[in-house]
Amino acid sequence: MNEFLNFLFNFLLESYEANDKAVRFRVCQLINKLLNQMGDDASIDDDMADRIYDCMLVRVRDKFPNVRSQAIAALARLQDPQDPECPVISSYLRIMQIDKSAEVRRAALLNVALSAQTLPFIIGKHTVTTINFVL
Repeated sequence: MNEFLNFLFNFLLESYEANDKAVRFRVCQLINKLLNQMGDDASIDDDMADRIYDCMLVRVRDKFPNVRSQAIAALARLQDPQDPECPVISSYLRIMQIDKSAEVRRAALLNVALSAQTLPFIIGKHTVTTINFVL
């Protein structure tokens, strides 16, 4: 990872616990955008990945739905579908089931990796949404 990206990630991660919800939202949004704009063959060092991982896992429990949605999107590239105990996937599954905000549940549903572990949750959530829509 080049020095500029490293600096930028460090700068953003210093503000992930800001008191202002707009700052937390923009931090999550920028991390999401940066990770998504990196090519498929791009890599970041393990320490930086762990810091992003830890900070965004905190933000998926934020009190504001917009912040939670951006944190969910930021974690999408850091999930490991082969790991049955992946904390990102576990968070996504929990969010899909219990979050009060439909926007946040939808963000988790759209970003969770398709695997044998997640498929029952995806199908179950899709079925419930379809049934509610028809009614």
